[in-house]
Formats: sequence, C-alpha cells, structure tokens
Amino acid sequence: RSQLDCFHECSCWIMPSSLLTKNRDDLIRFGDYKEEELAICNGTPIKRRKQYEDSKIKVYLMSGDCFAKEWELLPKRVGVLVFDEWHLIGSTHDSQRTQSIYRASRRFKKIKMLTATICRGRYSSAYPAIAIIEPRYFCTYQNFLHYFAVYNRWNQIVAWRNGEKLAAVLERVSSGLKSPDLKLMAPD
Repeated sequence: RSQLDCFHECSCWIMPSSLLTKNRDDLIRFGDYKEEELAICNGTPIKRRKQYEDSKIKVYLMSGDCFAKEWELLPKRVGVLVFDEWHLIGSTHDSQRTQSIYRASRRFKKIKMLTATICRGRYSSAYPAIAIIEPRYFCTYQNFLHYFAVYNRWNQIVAWRNGEKLAAVLERVSSGLKSPDLKLMAPD
C-alpha cells in the first residue's frame, strides 16, 4: 500500500493461480484495500482488458502465464511488480514465461520477489532472479553456468560448484533469512 500512498503507483501481483483468491482476501484484510480496488485477472480476454482500463483498480492479481502474455497491456500507472512464490514462476531461464518477465523488467523498475526457495535444487534456478535484480553479476546465463556448473564429457551438467559464491550473491541481493550453505551438489 505504501507505493500507492507515497508514489501513486499501482501494482501487479503475480502468483500461482491457486493463490489468487487467498492473496486478494489478504490484501483486503491486511492492506487496507477495498474490494473494488483489486482485480483478479483470470477471465476472458475482453473481461481482462476492461479491468486494465478501469481506473479504480489499484492492484492487479494474475498468474505467471497471464502476466507473461499480457504485461504490456497493463496501464502505465502500474509501476510495481510483486512476485509471490517466485520459484514457481520464474526459475527456468529458457522458458517463454521467464523470457517475457526479463522483457517486462525493463519497464517495471520496482520488483519484489517473495519466496522461501530462490534456489530450487539446481543452482541455475537462482539465475533469473539474479539477472533481474542485478544483471551485472554474471551478465549472461552462459557465464553463470561456466562458473557454477560441473559438466561431464558429453557437456551435460552433473553437479554444481562454488556454492559459497552463490550464497554470497543471494545474501547481497535479498532480505530476510540468511541463505543456507550451498555446497557441491548433483543436479535434480
């Protein structure tokens, strides 16, 4: 609510579909929003376009797939993105959804990722978040893999290394609990 009150910027909350209703109810209960100020964007394309044009709406709640397909349709007054359960939305660099989120991150400069599991087994699952938060750490996905992945002679990733470096990067770019020790791991 502070972004709306201080900067007059609306927000878009992106999450798994199963959390849409729960998060809307929580925003009403704990965020001081009225029901008409929130929109769950999960109907027909015509219904969603009407929601995007409605100036009363302050928070748009949508699934990761809906956001990936329609973020360009969001009104200019939306300046904040909040990803709930980021690890379920953007943990695979090559997916179409993550590639769309990369493009969206050029428009939206205020992005918050809520998750307890930024590194989901494979170290590469942390790359999309790091690339959005501070792309200069690794510059490219290939640089990230060269630093952290252990390859076999068939160029397949068989383990992960340099976990302490990844933990240090995650600690610098995140808030909350300290990252656990990351050691040499075999991929999932």
